Amino acid sequence: MCAAGGRTYPDLGRRIRAGHRCRSDRPAPAGGTAVSGRRATVLHRAGRGTGRRGRSQWRDAAQRRPGVPRPADQGAHSRTGCGRGVRRGRQRRHPDFSDPRRAAGWGRLLRRAALRRRHAAAAGLDPPRGRLHHQLRVPAGRVRPGGRAARTRRAGVPRRGGARGSGRRTALVRATDQGPSGRQGRTPTQQPRDVIVIETPELIPALPGADVGLVRQSAEAATYAVTVTGAGERDPQVGSIVLPRATSIDGFTSGWGLEYQPVALPVDEPAGLEVTTGRSTQGAVPWLAIETEGGAYVVTLHWSGNWRIASTPTDDGVQIDVALHPDGQRIVLADGETFTLPGVSIAWGETRASASAALARHLAEQVPAGPPLLTEWNHWWPYEDAEISEDVFLANAAVAADLGLEVALLDAGWFGRPEADSQWFAERGDWHKVNAARFPHGLAWLADQTRALGIEFGIWIEAEAIGARASIAGERPEVVATDAGSSLGYVCLGSPAGQEHVFASVSGLIETTGARWIKWDFNLDPGSGCTRDDHGHGSQDGLLRHYLGLYDVLDRLRAAYPETVLEACSSGGLRIDAGLAAHVDALFLSDPDWTEHHLTCLWGAAQLLPPRQLLHWPQSEWRGEHRFQKVDYSGTLITPAQFDTKMRAALLHRFGVSVRLTEMRPELLRRLRDHVDSYRSVIRPLVETGVLIPLTEQPLREEKGWRQPAYQLTADDRHLVAGFRLHPTGGWEPVRPVGLDPMATYAVDVLEDGELQRAERRTGKDLAEAGLVATAGTSILWLLSRAE
Repeated sequence: MCAAGGRTYPDLGRRIRAGHRCRSDRPAPAGGTAVSGRRATVLHRAGRGTGRRGRSQWRDAAQRRPGVPRPADQGAHSRTGCGRGVRRGRQRRHPDFSDPRRAAGWGRLLRRAALRRRHAAAAGLDPPRGRLHHQLRVPAGRVRPGGRAARTRRAGVPRRGGARGSGRRTALVRATDQGPSGRQGRTPTQQPRDVIVIETPELIPALPGADVGLVRQSAEAATYAVTVTGAGERDPQVGSIVLPRATSIDGFTSGWGLEYQPVALPVDEPAGLEVTTGRSTQGAVPWLAIETEGGAYVVTLHWSGNWRIASTPTDDGVQIDVALHPDGQRIVLADGETFTLPGVSIAWGETRASASAALARHLAEQVPAGPPLLTEWNHWWPYEDAEISEDVFLANAAVAADLGLEVALLDAGWFGRPEADSQWFAERGDWHKVNAARFPHGLAWLADQTRALGIEFGIWIEAEAIGARASIAGERPEVVATDAGSSLGYVCLGSPAGQEHVFASVSGLIETTGARWIKWDFNLDPGSGCTRDDHGHGSQDGLLRHYLGLYDVLDRLRAAYPETVLEACSSGGLRIDAGLAAHVDALFLSDPDWTEHHLTCLWGAAQLLPPRQLLHWPQSEWRGEHRFQKVDYSGTLITPAQFDTKMRAALLHRFGVSVRLTEMRPELLRRLRDHVDSYRSVIRPLVETGVLIPLTEQPLREEKGWRQPAYQLTADDRHLVAGFRLHPTGGWEPVRPVGLDPMATYAVDVLEDGELQRAERRTGKDLAEAGLVATAGTSILWLLSRAE
């Protein structure tokens, strides 16, 4: 049991079986056999990599990333069968036939290479070159060594009869050099290769009599939802997904200041993660990555409350069980009543990076474009509630406007009793009161003065919370969530009265101030939720109904105020999930934001959500104590290079700062202005439509993990590649971008001092193989643009 509430557990019971299916009008190539249309099997035994050498090649590709040395414990050579005489990487050993076992391995390898050449010739393809492993790749689907082969067909040939099921589409996985960006590596002059037609994995609900629906489907991802009907109580079991045998299963634990801490689950015994704190990522993250010999899968649950995700090995694969935790989330229905459980999204790809990028692209489709990606200054960390006032806020807002930032956001401390020393945490809930000691002219006047400076106004609210000294608990007892008669410290949104109260509080704030940005916080653990039976819910489904009510309130606010940014925060990043992401514009990653910690969180969050929904600041000036957060932008200790690294780390998603702008050193103010200009003119268009792909292993807090992390922000034919050197580390190592067209030429620019400085022109193949190398500093941004 971890302190944040995550723990492992054995099994979830009810199971859903899911598998990829293959269909084709075209016969299998020579050497392969036809398939009956059941679960997807190998393309052909030699080409799919079902031999030992093929499996080791897939395992090597799944475990290694560009620029990441192979772990020493894997040894210098493949140790799996016919490939044991071949050095991994670009070098090869000459055949050694003195050992009969090795001679047999080479014989199998050479026979398969010849068979692949015959298959390519029969299919009208270019013969395989360079490497001995297969060209035709199947990133998704079940691998059954020795099983029947999946039939293939040419691109452009329609599937006979369409996809089976009610409107279900098929995912066409092209056998080309395809990176995590999803772009194809074939140029118009190349011959088209075969494609494999793979239907989206089927989902069979765990609950008897339940129906499953395909909510949304893209080329490499799908979202399902299960619906139950009829009277009675049910455990909120969503179901299971059966995948090929796993080589690794990875997830994240999570806590305050410890978001996205990696955890590896065993592959040979039941294991899993769960959260019971009442907040989706207070304990662990509802996300798993499963790597197999034939590709990688990622699974996530669309839910903000308590959940369970478990893995159980089977005879020929692994079963992933997904469920809501039953405490406070049981399904209680009357006759004729229908309930739809939270959705489950599945994405797949050749590697974990490509599968995660597919999931982020897929989840980006569930949220409307919304208001622009505005930049912000937030008052909280340098001033908190103790030092904030009208004069302090407006003085910083003026500097923010001059820098080109677009919103000045008033964080906690504006509400409650009119006392200069009041504590924000105790006053939460009294949103109808303004602290006149700090803001004597009121919020409407403050917002007008802010806009007069040339910058928009934003405001913080913890709309669900009720502090210990808030008068609202006595004035509106009917909205308070309770358990055994005791207040839980929040408004129950399972209650219609609670929903109306929260909507009125937030909408009233927007109407009064004209706010362009609402920062919606939630700083408590509701546990199993409200047990009142007079709230429109029962005693066993209070938490379930609360979060459904929260989603409804957020949707109403988005519809009523489409130009207002809705940002979700929860003690930093303790409520980040695909469920809440469907109802807000942005999610805040973590309270701490020193550069190493930020890059750790970003590495994890980018594998779940698109960058336009991620928000985190460069290292803030904390008024309070934190051993890693101490920084002074007014003094001379921080160098321009150190400052640039802190800023660049936060330019790969939504951008904002929380510093004392009025006291910042003039040289650093000029550099901050350059970074804001670069973000608005060059980077923000990529953030709006792109995906963020980690290119290396994860950096970890306290000088652990990978010390030269790199990330790639990709949108269409433009790629922003960011490299960082964290202490302790040596000289720069190559950063290898992914998803480039190997035959195309790219203009490589360095983003420096607010301008693009042309460095060189290189081919996609050269960039992928040789990489990008910096020569100095601790951070760099390259922009790769496809040349005409």
